[in-house]
Amino acid sequence: MSKDFILSPLPMEELKTEISEAVLKQLSPLINSLTPAKPETELLTRKEVAKIYGVSLPTVLEWTKTGKLIGYRISSRVRYKRSEVEKSLSKIKII
Repeated sequence: MSKDFILSPLPMEELKTEISEAVLKQLSPLINSLTPAKPETELLTRKEVAKIYGVSLPTVLEWTKTGKLIGYRISSRVRYKRSEVEKSLSKIKII
């Protein structure tokens, strides 16, 4: 006689489901902490900004100096947030 015998008022399948849900509930915070977070902001170089929008590097520099674009200095480099660039350039009228 090879029968599974567990002292539980629950049927075997329901017991397995309850155990699985309890384990998943305990492990969820750990799993979420191990999942790499998607960067909230994509950073662009001056060259990338110039290429994407079809302007020269001096134009990007001029837009930064005049405040039309916001550059973020990271060590000796300048980066631009894609979302801010898109928002700013919608306001710039290119002739």
